[in-house]
Amino acid sequence: MEYMVICCPCCGKSVARYDLKGTVDVVADCKRCNLRITYHVGTKEITKKKIPQKNTSSGMTFRG
Repeated sequence: MEYMVICCPCCGKSVARYDLKGTVDVVADCKRCNLRITYHVGTKEITKKKIPQKNTSSGMTFRG
């Protein structure tokens, strides 16, 4: 089975694998850089964003 390894563009760490058959974008988090890495299947581009904070209704904040 062939697949493509998706790496973080900042640190080079392997964050996800793509099986070359799916049509849904691959989203993974790099814990080393604290970034959300998205591989867009249609355009074959990799984008990065900061991981958003996760808040609950009580006001507590989870650490990602």
